[in-house]
Amino acid sequence: MSVPLVCLVTCGESLSELIALEALKELGDSVGLCPLTAITRGVPEVIGRIKNAKHIILLDSCSLRCAKKTADELGI
Repeated sequence: MSVPLVCLVTCGESLSELIALEALKELGDSVGLCPLTAITRGVPEVIGRIKNAKHIILLDSCSLRCAKKTADELGI
């Protein structure tokens, strides 16, 4: 998969992920889903996409803010 202009980072199996998946149907290849679980597991393909994307949108599903904290820890 090529590097999308925008990566949507969401919590897995959450309402935010379901919304992002529906949005991707309309937005095409310029936007890609970068699952938080893949980021925390260090999946190279996803880490590369998120580090090279022009924009990152974090969609935290609750007040724990796991997506933001993880991105901060990785320097994204």
